[in-house]
Amino acid sequence: MGLSACRGSSPAEQAPLTPRAALEEHLQQVLAGAAGAEVSGIALARIAADGELHTAAVGCARFAPDGRRCAHPLSPHTRFRVASLSKLITAVTVLRLVEAGRLRLDAPLAALLGPGPATSAAGQRSPTVAELLAHTSSLRDAAEPVPAATPLSEWMALAPRFDLAHPPGTSFHYANLNYVVAGAVVEKVTGQRFDVVAEREVLTPAGVVAGYGWDGAGAARPWGTPVRRRAIDGEWAPSGPWIAQVDATPEAPAVPADYVPGTRPQAFSPHGGLRISAADLARLLRAVLRGHGAAPPLLLPSSLAMLVGASGPAAAGAAGPVAAGPAGPAAAGSAGAAPLAGDFKGGLYRDYALGNHRLEFDGRALRAHFGDAYGLKGGALFDPASGEVWVYLITGYGAPPPPSRDPTLPGLDAVEVMVLRALWSLQGTR
Repeated sequence: MGLSACRGSSPAEQAPLTPRAALEEHLQQVLAGAAGAEVSGIALARIAADGELHTAAVGCARFAPDGRRCAHPLSPHTRFRVASLSKLITAVTVLRLVEAGRLRLDAPLAALLGPGPATSAAGQRSPTVAELLAHTSSLRDAAEPVPAATPLSEWMALAPRFDLAHPPGTSFHYANLNYVVAGAVVEKVTGQRFDVVAEREVLTPAGVVAGYGWDGAGAARPWGTPVRRRAIDGEWAPSGPWIAQVDATPEAPAVPADYVPGTRPQAFSPHGGLRISAADLARLLRAVLRGHGAAPPLLLPSSLAMLVGASGPAAAGAAGPVAAGPAGPAAAGSAGAAPLAGDFKGGLYRDYALGNHRLEFDGRALRAHFGDAYGLKGGALFDPASGEVWVYLITGYGAPPPPSRDPTLPGLDAVEVMVLRALWSLQGTR
């Protein structure tokens, strides 16, 4: 497969699906900077409609202390912190609790966590659980993340975290804080740590080795370190060494033995702390859609409809609003979703439901979530109708990547677009 075919010819003009050798040669060219920036590693996983898993990987999972020699090659089974791809699995965890009758999506935060600055702003109603997951809660991120050692309620009391100009349900604004608070809700209703609940409700039933922190992610198994050619918050050095940005060692979350569930869910990063491999993330999403082995899907059809915004609040059991972007709900196929004002990242977020949004790619309507943190960028795409899944992880950049010129993929950089198109071709490469 040539680069031009990979980058954007129409489906009718594309070369046949690539064999492993041609695909890996192409990925090596991406590593070397074919898209405008060198990268440290690329891992791909695809599950076809028949359930067959196909994978590919090139590059390095972890570097030697000098940052130049590869100490551990990358594989599709190498676990990384996958940034905001975690949000999709957090949403699935919440829906599992809804199915068990332990939580309602229309429950106001004040009823679950108690009244205070963590659950509403003065004069505003308390947002619902669904509004947290759809980023329509009115919460906004601060300049700095929530300190791991500070109780969430105390940190939120230091300054207003709700947008007084946009009450809950009136605008879309992507904020990590929504999922931190969702983690507190999970802990409150279960009386257990968020990572423990996610493992019990989602990760173990899906048959994957993963976790929100390295406790459950099997640190003895292959693990990787997101890197950049820059010191953390420093200047880029394109010819310099690769520098670890997080997870230089697979350490468990620092949580005291007397931890009180609901007080510090940020220790487990429900918004971005899932450690999982590309292959296992694909398997996990397949388990949500079609089940694992002889087990049924992790979500009932009604819950899956809520997850992807395919039914309105009445049909979904008070699922709450789906944040429809300027394209409107008609194109999204979502019932009951009225377009909202807000920051939709130039069209990247269209019809944002519960931890995922619509993506129209190569003539197909998919659901997706993308991630970007600590040097790693990734994407998880799935088709609820066919059960197909696509996952890519780019493990580090050597220089700032150029923006994409592909109008069908707003918000992604040129490297991601090239990798995503390579992922799209992935077949028959175990």
